[in-house]
Amino acid sequence: MILLFIGTGELLLIIAVTVLLLSPEKALVYARQLGRFYHKVVKLIADIRSEISLTDIDDKDNDGSSRAG
Repeated sequence: MILLFIGTGELLLIIAVTVLLLSPEKALVYARQLGRFYHKVVKLIADIRSEISLTDIDDKDNDGSSRAG
């Protein structure tokens, strides 16, 4: 698993320390919030990539049509 160069062992250690420092209920709340934030970031990146791809396609179409005319 590659998540900011964190392996599975390190991730399990982070989870264990978090549960020890916080109560399990608070750890779940924070995990949900982190999951929602991660989902929003992934969606935002996908939207940006899509927008860049559409812009590149539009630029290529404009270049090709001006050369033909």
